[in-house]
Amino acid sequence: MSQEQRRNGALFSRSTYDREEGQNPMQEPHSAPRRRGRPRSEPAHRALLEAALREFVARGYEAMSLEAIAAAAGVSKITLYRRWESKLALVRELLQSVSDETPIEDQGSLEENLRVLLREAYQASITSLAGQIIPRLVAEVASHPELLEVYRKEILRPRLERLKVLIARAHERGELREDLPFTILADMFAGPIFYHLTMLAPVEPNTSEDVPELLTQAILRGITREGK
Repeated sequence: MSQEQRRNGALFSRSTYDREEGQNPMQEPHSAPRRRGRPRSEPAHRALLEAALREFVARGYEAMSLEAIAAAAGVSKITLYRRWESKLALVRELLQSVSDETPIEDQGSLEENLRVLLREAYQASITSLAGQIIPRLVAEVASHPELLEVYRKEILRPRLERLKVLIARAHERGELREDLPFTILADMFAGPIFYHLTMLAPVEPNTSEDVPELLTQAILRGITREGK
């Protein structure tokens, strides 16, 4: 197994896979190209992703065990390895599965759009396991830089696209200050809730439903035009 395979969490080398998988008359020879596409079993695939989510949130990237994920999903590690050859590949698809690219439905005003955005992020963080993946991921990026690009592509970029739409609507209605560039507006929209969920909540959990509303009002005072 190469150093690159080890760094990205390869389960085992291709030669090991070949030995464990073995050959029988019903199998294709190893020289034939492996077909990619729809998983052989959708229930098994979903079970693996759910088990991977639990393992990642509980133990983090460094300590997560592919063998434990396979066992929790009730499948063999060969079944897991057919789908993902490394922990990095598995985490990439895991992030794809929890990333929300659904456009935010326009509520008619910047205030209501922002309130919905913050409420969704806050509720997900306190009511679902998927909502807890971001604090864990942020903590892992420093020691595993290969995760950074995956984080940018699968989580940050889709969220920025949603923010762009929200901000464009507010500009069209004349609700935003004209002197603030998109980057600052994005910081003001997403920064407070991100900091709250990744830095404060793990240390001082606050399950009050007032958090999204308080943040909404504090943010609006800094970015909206007078009289809006």
